[in-house]
Order: sequence, then C-alpha cells, then structure tokens
Amino acid sequence: MKQPSSEELVEIAEELDDLEGDCDWAESYNLWCLVCAAQHCGFFPGVSVHQLVPLGRRVDFFLITVEVTPTIVLATAPIHWREIEPPAPGTGTAAIGHLLARIGEECSNLLVAFHGNAASRPDE
Repeated sequence: MKQPSSEELVEIAEELDDLEGDCDWAESYNLWCLVCAAQHCGFFPGVSVHQLVPLGRRVDFFLITVEVTPTIVLATAPIHWREIEPPAPGTGTAAIGHLLARIGEECSNLLVAFHGNAASRPDE
C-alpha cells in the first residue's frame, strides 16, 4: 500500500487532531482514528482496525482488515500493540509514519497471500 510522504503525514496528523486530539500512542485504541484520518487524505482504502477485548495494555490486541470486494474481507491474526508500537517518545508525525508503515505492511502481506492463494487454485 502506498505510504504517505512527510508532507502528507503532516496533513494526516492535522486530520487526526480534528478527530481525536493529541495522541500519545501508549496503546492501540487510537488506531481506528488514525486509519480514518489517513483514509480522509486518500490512503488505506478499505482498511479498518478492530479492537479485541481492550482490557488494558497487557492484553491490547486488535485486527487489521482489508476489504477486497464487497463480499470478501481479509483479516490479520490478532496483533499485539507492542508488535507495532512506535519507538519512544511515540508522538508526532514520526509515530504516525511508523504506525502507518506497519499497518501498510500488514495489509500488503494480506493482499499478497490472498492473491497468491487465488493464483494457485485450479479453475473450477
């Protein structure tokens, strides 16, 4: 998936401020808003983030999904926040860029696996 440039990250950060206010990225609960802000700026079409039992940082799991068609949605295995958490201090456009890059990697992996699986299936 196309990743935003430095200028586009600033635009996404401004959109995110309008949606959510300041984010310290200490946990994944703001990822949904981040993806929405990125989509508003033209990135990550069909991508969503879904919290799984958000009971605190230690059990902070979520899924990333990509809509391939209106009837096909791909989903990651549960991802723990620490797998994509930005390095300290975890603020600003550096954190946003890190998180969007990781989300983009997960989406690309899903799409590659899906298309590879589809190509290997015999015609029915």
